[in-house]
Amino acid sequence: MTQPAAGSLSSFERWGWLVVGGLLMLAFVTGGGASDHGIGDALTQLLALPLLVWAALALYGSGGSRLQWSAVGVAALVVLTVALQLLALPEAWSSGPAARLALSADLQAAGVTEPRQRWSLSPMATEMGLWSMLPALAVFVGALAMPPERQPRLLLLVVALATTSLVLGYLQLGAPQDSLLNPFPQWAPSLNGFFANPNHQATSLGIALVAIAALLLNDLGRAEPLLPRWIRFGLGGLGVLLFASLLLTGSRAMFLLAVLGLVAVPLLLRSGRRREGWLAARFWIVRLVLAAVAVSVVVAAIGWLRFDLVEEVRATVAKVTVAMGAAHAPWGAGVGSFVPWFDQSAPAPLVQSEYFNHAHNEYAQWWLESGVLGVLSALAVLALLAASYPLRAGRAGDRGVAVAAWLGCVLVLLHSLVDYPLRAPALMSVAALLAGIAIAQRAQGRPQQKGRADGRPYNARLPGEHHAVTTTELP
Repeated sequence: MTQPAAGSLSSFERWGWLVVGGLLMLAFVTGGGASDHGIGDALTQLLALPLLVWAALALYGSGGSRLQWSAVGVAALVVLTVALQLLALPEAWSSGPAARLALSADLQAAGVTEPRQRWSLSPMATEMGLWSMLPALAVFVGALAMPPERQPRLLLLVVALATTSLVLGYLQLGAPQDSLLNPFPQWAPSLNGFFANPNHQATSLGIALVAIAALLLNDLGRAEPLLPRWIRFGLGGLGVLLFASLLLTGSRAMFLLAVLGLVAVPLLLRSGRRREGWLAARFWIVRLVLAAVAVSVVVAAIGWLRFDLVEEVRATVAKVTVAMGAAHAPWGAGVGSFVPWFDQSAPAPLVQSEYFNHAHNEYAQWWLESGVLGVLSALAVLALLAASYPLRAGRAGDRGVAVAAWLGCVLVLLHSLVDYPLRAPALMSVAALLAGIAIAQRAQGRPQQKGRADGRPYNARLPGEHHAVTTTELP
């Protein structure tokens, strides 16, 4: 009974990273909108199903660590939170929340004497939201099951995708609005690239910047660098371009977070290795420069935040959303129900000619849409992220990858306080990949007590297989 699992593991170790990378590319190119569900999204979701099964079999075949299986359980909890909303609520349960009582009264006034309410007030939107999670779920499990030597390649793929989106954004600036270069012709191009929202373009650039910094600084103090010289020079020049372009996206929050992320990289990379002479001096010079930049950005950000509080209504919308969530507690209004419910229930000062498509605070909106169970799943995600924190102890060759992936997840979660990056399938898939890599890297740093399902140690190979590379050096 263990042979199928062993066969799935062997093939996944060879080709799984290519399939995961291909799905990530498709999700990134077609999933830049938070509410777009075209043929590209449908194709990505269908292709995610066989990858999810394949990756799950490979993870089972490897034995997996307790942390990896805990991560699978947390991901299942998030998906279950949305799936349960498609069920019908018993009448006794639906009569509790104040918002449900008002809805029942309206239905009875309209002549519906026996309304049957589902958990979600927008079942179709909830079902679409459930399908939209499939690519991210498949990428996440694939990253968990992937051999560690393959993970740096996917991290570089994330950098390449962000760069491609940036180049596309520059091309869009010189093209008509209805050009084929603009995947969202209903919006005027503004350096958006593959995304409908320039803030999401900024999120991808910030993730790529932190990844570049982590990979380069991890090589800085090594007598034998893990990255070839041409890749190091290329990444350095690319990092300068991405940082300069991040300013042009207009995302003040992401620019601040990216700079703080760059400062955090050398702090997290401290691994106890002693650096002699000029190598140690260079490392401290980099730290001091980054610290000075961080202080300057924080000072500038104070003015930006004051402007936001005066000129924008995001904080007000978030507070109203939290209050609406309390009215729907404990069940929530259902994933995807924010737009119609907010339009119906928003106070008069927030009624504008343009509707609010999101609360611009993912935590407030998730509370409104998913209720208490959603809060529990969000806390589980945060606990999992804390548990995957990259420790100093561990394999030094993987440390740069672990820090880049973990900090990338932190950037996305912090940006979700003022925006909705996880609502875009492209960024949801990128965040899932980074989370899977961070957890797998942390699991690799622990002693592996459990063997594979076929009884072999984790690093053992099937007959005829080549030995795995045990460092992150690229070919």
